Amino acid sequence: MLTYYWQRIICCIGLVICGGCAVVTVNKPINQSPAQTAQTLTPSKPMIDLSKISIGMPIDQVKSVISDEIPVGFTVKEEGQTSQLTVKSLQKEEALSVQGFSYQVLYYFTYIVHPDDQITDDELTPLVFENGILIAKTWDDFNKIKSKP
Repeated sequence: MLTYYWQRIICCIGLVICGGCAVVTVNKPINQSPAQTAQTLTPSKPMIDLSKISIGMPIDQVKSVISDEIPVGFTVKEEGQTSQLTVKSLQKEEALSVQGFSYQVLYYFTYIVHPDDQITDDELTPLVFENGILIAKTWDDFNKIKSKP
């Protein structure tokens, strides 16, 4: 009879010890800022599928492949309802002239590097067009064009 009680006590102690290692606490605030929300949804891959864009595509076709807005997270409203947070995919555009050649550069928001409510250059991908045709879609290629001798 005594053995039965000791087995129960040892079993309970074992459950307490193991259960303490498996505790998961969820204290998610109801009113998160977009940065906090984006942080929970930070992607490990680009938010725009750049594989759908290929060198030689006309600018109109590239723009039609990329959606105008990108979801970056959700906010929780009253009573647990959520609403999606989006940002414009095209963040800035510039004309570039190098050695007499003219280029149009479209900077698309592709990554969340720092979930801080700011979109910085390291979160953008430049798409470079010459005469309306895509000729570069990476920072490396863009920098090569900019540094042409």
